[in-house]
Amino acid sequence: MLEERGIKLNLKVEKNPNKSSEVFYNSKMQMNRDISVSCLQVAQEQSEKDFVICEPLAGSGIRSLRYEKEVNGIEKLIVSDLNPQAVKNIKKNLKLNKSKKIDVFNKDANLILVENYKTFNFVDIDPFGSPIYYLDMAARSIKNGGFIGLTATDLAVLAGAYKETCKRRYHSKPLKTEYCHEIGVRIFIKAVIETLSKHDLAFEPLLGFYERHYYRLFGKVKESAKHANRSIKKFGYLSHCSKCNFRALGVEKIIKCPNCREKLSYAGPLWIDQTSDQRFVSKVASDLEKRGYEKAAKFTKMIEEESEIKVPFYESHELARISNKDCPKLEGLISKLQKQGYETSKTHFSPTAFKTNAPIDFILKQF
Repeated sequence: MLEERGIKLNLKVEKNPNKSSEVFYNSKMQMNRDISVSCLQVAQEQSEKDFVICEPLAGSGIRSLRYEKEVNGIEKLIVSDLNPQAVKNIKKNLKLNKSKKIDVFNKDANLILVENYKTFNFVDIDPFGSPIYYLDMAARSIKNGGFIGLTATDLAVLAGAYKETCKRRYHSKPLKTEYCHEIGVRIFIKAVIETLSKHDLAFEPLLGFYERHYYRLFGKVKESAKHANRSIKKFGYLSHCSKCNFRALGVEKIIKCPNCREKLSYAGPLWIDQTSDQRFVSKVASDLEKRGYEKAAKFTKMIEEESEIKVPFYESHELARISNKDCPKLEGLISKLQKQGYETSKTHFSPTAFKTNAPIDFILKQF
């Protein structure tokens, strides 16, 4: 027996849960679920309607049980898992927690989605691996103005370790750099927009982040070919200089570094706009604070602070290596850049990194 945020689960905790686990439960994903609870609450309040929710890859059922308990304005939850043992266990846990709003099915994730055309206000896809395989059917199941939550754990693919797999799965070229996880998030967002646009649906990313071993994306879905076309115009490339650390997001690739004239590498196509909406994230952080989820609140506040800076983050140690200087204290470096009028903040991607719109030659002079 274990407990998470007041929800009791009658199952054994595995040290390293994996795809072949009898019933999948990952205690390391608690902050993911904490943030998801607040995202869903903010989304529901903005929509001003009761939500019908689907979790087609339920595992232990902990995510939906928490939604039922912690989020106001939920009408019904449909949860499903292909594993009969998982479904049996979920039913036990529903009784244990006196659940009244959750219906459980033993079906393939894509099947439960396609059977519920335009039914759901929110679909949460949290697979072991990539959520890309479920997006087409999820597109059919979401109501106009609904929301979707997506978790990707195939970080090695999105962050550049398996380039050919990334090209095949996400139709983008990754790039292995010290900020590869921001590149990965941007490729992830591009793939979601691209897939939903095939159904004349627009996707607005509201919160996108990286944490330990996964990427998480929460956003709004709207029936609008016009808005989908606008989003596609925000696809582009990341141009990167391995010599001086220059980087730039743009609709076109840059061939030569404007700072040192070195030939540039690139990643893309990918999303070149903000990966999170500052106003939405601010409300999520406030909701997390009210719940007393301090770690998640602090984490999302950092995302809020960096969300308006589009330039990918800089690792201070990498800049020190390039400059052949000692690495300065991060707070002092950020303060220097801010005093010169540049937008600068810490980043959730790394405790030793920062985001800024200052040019690379000016940044290197601070070392």
